[in-house]
Amino acid sequence: VGRPFQEYPERLKRTADLELASGLNRFVIHTSVHQPLDDKKPGFSLGPFGQYFGRQESWAGMAKSWMDYLGRSSYLLQQGQNVADILYLYGENTNITWVAREKLPEIPKGYEFDFVNATALQEAIQAENGKLKAKSGNTYEVLMLDESAILMTLPVLKKIQILADSGVKIIGTRPVKSPSLGDSNAEFQALADQIWAKENVGPDVKITVPADVQITGTSHKIPYRHRKTGSEDIYWLNNRNVEPTTASVSFRVAGKKPMLWNPIDGSVREVSYEIKDGRTTVPLKFESWDAFFIIFRENAAQSSYTLPEKKESTAVEIKGNWKVDFGSKTADFTKLSSWSEHTDPEIKYFSGTASYTTSFNLSQKADQSVYMLDLGEVKNMAEIILNGQNLGIVWKTPFRIDISKALKSGENQLEIRVVNTWVNRLVGDAQPGAQKTTFTTMPFYRADSPLVPSGLLGPVKVLRVD
Repeated sequence: VGRPFQEYPERLKRTADLELASGLNRFVIHTSVHQPLDDKKPGFSLGPFGQYFGRQESWAGMAKSWMDYLGRSSYLLQQGQNVADILYLYGENTNITWVAREKLPEIPKGYEFDFVNATALQEAIQAENGKLKAKSGNTYEVLMLDESAILMTLPVLKKIQILADSGVKIIGTRPVKSPSLGDSNAEFQALADQIWAKENVGPDVKITVPADVQITGTSHKIPYRHRKTGSEDIYWLNNRNVEPTTASVSFRVAGKKPMLWNPIDGSVREVSYEIKDGRTTVPLKFESWDAFFIIFRENAAQSSYTLPEKKESTAVEIKGNWKVDFGSKTADFTKLSSWSEHTDPEIKYFSGTASYTTSFNLSQKADQSVYMLDLGEVKNMAEIILNGQNLGIVWKTPFRIDISKALKSGENQLEIRVVNTWVNRLVGDAQPGAQKTTFTTMPFYRADSPLVPSGLLGPVKVLRVD
């Protein structure tokens, strides 16, 4: 809201991942404005609200890689059932939107929860072997009460009595009264006293089952989700930080081999692990705002495994002259810099896709090595073509892509197509005497609005991984 045409996949990912961390597993386009005219760009809008999602968005042509990320993430998080140890009753005098208006409820570290309301608690939850069981088949170790449940109607209190009598652990403060004038206060107080006298009920009751996920070795916040099918444990983890980090992650799973599934490119790879005392510990590296899956599917053939250490070195630094084609004009960039810093107004205010071309020399390609192209900083997305082969799109930090299959010894021809947002062109069209080339239904930007960094900023390197 209030940032028209400034959003792009790398930044949108932070919000999308936060929703995935909260349990969402399906994205729906709430409203997308119809864009019937090809010559009016960016086109019609919804005023200052929301993130525009239309075919005239500057980066629409590269958006498939972003949609693939959302699709893969959603698909895996729809498998099986959600695993949570805590059933969280958010109270009768409030709602989820209000309870989670600033942050999610504070629960013991290493556990997840599902929300439940009073009606579902009474009608869909039963006690079974000292645990809670929902009609869906999901089971929970404890019932946790929100602070607003200090006011509770008598029927809900009676349901809690049934659960408590069956041995279910209940974490929460004793309710003080019913908000209903139809409930007997004397009956309420006597029942509450009886329930909260039990050892398995009270604010200090502990969860006895081991934590589902334990994360050590990092100061970063790393939320997780856990889904379980008949044969798989699917964990999703997310680094909520712009800086990369490493962490040791211990999962409540034993006997199965963990594999890392990357929703950005669909790749699957092995990870190091150790199985001990009913848990599997995996050392993991998280990139900036990274999110990926650790999936336990196949039986482990051994109790521990260590990946061979990888050595990364710079094979080529691409510092030469870049020819950049902006469509209506070309320019030579002897040094990579933001288009917004250029003296030519057609480049300074350019919005769209520009093509960078250059050549570089690789003395000798090692057949057993993996070669990565690292673009450094990119504003905002890039498509890589090497020696005529389209290798795909990169849209988040680190802007890296495997170029091994297209790279050759000797001279290589490189093309990098970079797209930015509409902001700079809209600011340019607001300049006094400017010949407008854009159309919007509101004047979002003024002549003195700040420009945003755009283009390939680098440094660009070919990295060799052995």
